[in-house]
Amino acid sequence: MQLTFKQLTHRPDPGLLDYVRTKLTKLEELITIDSAHITLRRNPSHPPFRAAAHLEVPGPDLRATEFAYTQRAALDRVLSNLTEQARLRKMKRPARCMGRSLRASRPTRTVSCR
Repeated sequence: MQLTFKQLTHRPDPGLLDYVRTKLTKLEELITIDSAHITLRRNPSHPPFRAAAHLEVPGPDLRATEFAYTQRAALDRVLSNLTEQARLRKMKRPARCMGRSLRASRPTRTVSCR
């Protein structure tokens, strides 16, 4: 996995790179990651930090953008969003192989016209 991590803040934190790398190794258990591009920047408005991530994976790429009050919270939010996307994609795959869609297994709401 190739990792590109940019910090566009006033005071870059060197510990965040290791933090992101450990979170991505946990995410790599769910889905194969070819390369990851993560940007953390200071937002001029409120909340002050914006984290954006783009993961190149087999199939459609995963993207997420989140805002938070601290750098670590913004990274946590964006990585949890990516984890949820990967989990949903992995869950959808076996249902598709069995010949039924994920939507068919959910209960449907019926509307009566009276």
